[in-house]
Amino acid sequence: MKITGFHINGFGLFHDLNLGGLSQGLTIFLGENEAGKSTLLGFLRGILFGFPDGRSNENLYAPLAGGKHGGSIVVETGNGESCVIERY
Repeated sequence: MKITGFHINGFGLFHDLNLGGLSQGLTIFLGENEAGKSTLLGFLRGILFGFPDGRSNENLYAPLAGGKHGGSIVVETGNGESCVIERY
């Protein structure tokens, strides 16, 4: 399974962000401090494994710029099929 794209509706500093067409190989997100790299990682973890609930000590990344908390990722399975995983 590989991630080929994602849409963030509202998560931390991101709002209505679409990114598709990720390369076949390794994709690296590079940016200055406070650019949103850890927020993006938290989003991908949340979509794949579930968002932490309010009792957790983890950062919930409430949407600061609006939008519904959550989004979706597009994954390609081993047999070439595309699936959308969506969580709010």
